[in-house]
Amino acid sequence: MKTFQKKIWLVALVFGLMGCDGVGQHSGKQTSAGHGEAAKAEPAKGQHGGRILREGDFALELTIFETGVPPEFRVWVTNAGAPVPPDDVKLQIILTRLGDVKDEIGFVQQDDFLRGDTVIYEPHSFVVSIEALYRNKTHRWQYDNFEGRTRIGANVADAFGVGTEIAGPGVIEETITAYGRIVPDSERIRTVSARFDGVIDSVSVSVGEAVRQGQTLAAVESNESLRSYKIQAPIDGIVTERAANPGEQTNGRRLFTIMDTSSVWAELAVFPSDRGRVLPGVPVTIQGPGGDAKHEGVVSLLNAVAES
Repeated sequence: MKTFQKKIWLVALVFGLMGCDGVGQHSGKQTSAGHGEAAKAEPAKGQHGGRILREGDFALELTIFETGVPPEFRVWVTNAGAPVPPDDVKLQIILTRLGDVKDEIGFVQQDDFLRGDTVIYEPHSFVVSIEALYRNKTHRWQYDNFEGRTRIGANVADAFGVGTEIAGPGVIEETITAYGRIVPDSERIRTVSARFDGVIDSVSVSVGEAVRQGQTLAAVESNESLRSYKIQAPIDGIVTERAANPGEQTNGRRLFTIMDTSSVWAELAVFPSDRGRVLPGVPVTIQGPGGDAKHEGVVSLLNAVAES
C-alpha cells in the first residue's frame, strides 16, 4: 500500500489587544470641520458616559448602549448647554471597518435621545464618521475607534514572515506522516529452477548482483542426457537469493530468486483516526530515514489490519 502526504498551509495573523469600554471610552483622534489636527488627549465624557463631540455651542454625546439590548448607538444633543429635541436634528453615522466595509446607521427619536437603527456588531473596531444637520448647518466629526488592533511595521513583518491576504475560498491540504517499509512488487519477482535435474557444473552470479534478461546464471549437466545446458535469467533485476553451488544436484528446487527493483511498493501504516483521510489516488512522497532523495507516487491499495 502507498500512503500520502497532504499539506496544511496556515496563514497567521498577529493581534494585539487594546482596552474597549464602548465608544465613549475609546482613545483615538477626533476631527471636525475647521478644527485642524486631531486632539491627542482623552476625549471628554458626558453625563451618560459617552464621548462628547463639540463644534462651537453645538455638541453630541455618543455612546454604544448594550444593557439588555444588542449593541446600538445612542446620542444626546445639546446646544449652548441646553438639551435639543431629538427630532430637531438629522443624524447619520458611517462606520468604516477593515477592508473598507462601511456600515451606514440612521437614527430615530426615542425619549430624549436619538437611537441608532442598526446593531453595532463585533468587533467594535472602525473609523467613525458623523454628520449632524441642525438649523440648516452641517456639523462633521471623524475619529478612530479601534479595538483589538495593532500596527506591525513592514520591517518587523518581513523579519517574522507575517503576511495577510484577502479571505476567500481555497483548498486546505493536510499532511499525514506514516512509517513503513519498501517491499518488492510481487509481479516483478521470478524464481528460477533447473529445467532438467542434474549436477550443477558452475554458477556465474552472486546475491546482490544485477543481471540482464538472458544472462547465464549457472550451467547444469542433465542426469538423463549427460549434456550440459545453461540456466538463464528470465528478467532484468537483482539476484536476491542463490541456493546453487557447483557439484550439487538441482533436485527440482529453487536455485535463484531475481527481483526487478525498477518499481517497488511502500507498505505504510496509518493510525485508525487518519484512515478515513487516506484514499486511493492521493499523492504520496516517500523519503528514507537518512533524508535521501524523495520519490513521488500515489495511494494504490488500502488494507485494514486489526491488531490485538
